[in-house]
Amino acid sequence: MKTAIVAGALGGIGRAIVDALQGDGYRVVACDLAESADDTSFEAYVPLDVREEASWQQVASTAQERFGKVDAFVNAAGVDFMSNIADFSLEDLRRVHAINAEGGALGLKALLPLLTKSEHGAALMISSISGSRAEAYGLAYAASKAALEAMVKSAALFCGKRQLGVRVNAIAPGFIETKMFRRFLDNTGDADGMRAVATKKLPAGRIGEPQDVAATALFLLGPGAGYITGQTLVVDGGASLL
Repeated sequence: MKTAIVAGALGGIGRAIVDALQGDGYRVVACDLAESADDTSFEAYVPLDVREEASWQQVASTAQERFGKVDAFVNAAGVDFMSNIADFSLEDLRRVHAINAEGGALGLKALLPLLTKSEHGAALMISSISGSRAEAYGLAYAASKAALEAMVKSAALFCGKRQLGVRVNAIAPGFIETKMFRRFLDNTGDADGMRAVATKKLPAGRIGEPQDVAATALFLLGPGAGYITGQTLVVDGGASLL
C-alpha cells in the first residue's frame, strides 16, 4: 500500500497532485487551511496551518494512525504577494517566508520519521521559477522560494549523510493555470492582453496546466527518480529561457 501526505491539497496544483497520486494507487491524507473538505475520495483530511508546528504534528499523528509510514510527502501550500525593496513591510515579508519556506521545513521535520519507515521515502516541495530569477515586484515571494530550494538541498544532503533512505526534491513551475496565476493577470490591469503575450512568448506555446506539474511530481516521487535528490526540476514551458 503506497501512502502520501499532500499539503495545500485543495489548491490547483495540490489537487492535481492528489488526483495523480490516487490514480497511481496511493492512499492520500490531504491537508489544507479549510476546516473540512467536501470530498470523500481522500483517505483522510486534516486542517493544516503550515506555519504551526503543532498543526504539522497532528498531520503526522493521523498518518501514523492510518498508515504507520509515509512513502511520499508533497508540500504544495503557498501564498503569492506583490512587494518590492522600496516599500515592503517586515510583517508581510515574514508572513510570506513563514508560509512558503518555513512551512515546508516544519512539514518535513514532522514527517521525516514516517518517511524513513518507507522503502522509498520521497519528499517534494513546490517552488517557483521566481526563486531563481529577478522579480522586481516579487521581493517576498521570490526570496521565500529561493529559501525553500536551499532548504531542499540541505535536507537532501542531511538525509543522505544519515543514510535515511529519503530523497528530497522540488519543482519550480512557471505560468500554470491556477487561481494564483489568474490573480497575477488581474493585477496587471490587462488580463487578456497579458495572457496573449505570455502564450505567444512561451516556447511551449501555451500556459501550463496543474496536471503538467502533477505528472512531474509523480515521476519525482516514484522509483524512476530513485537517483535524483536535492534537485529543483523546472516545469515552465520554457519561460525561464526568456
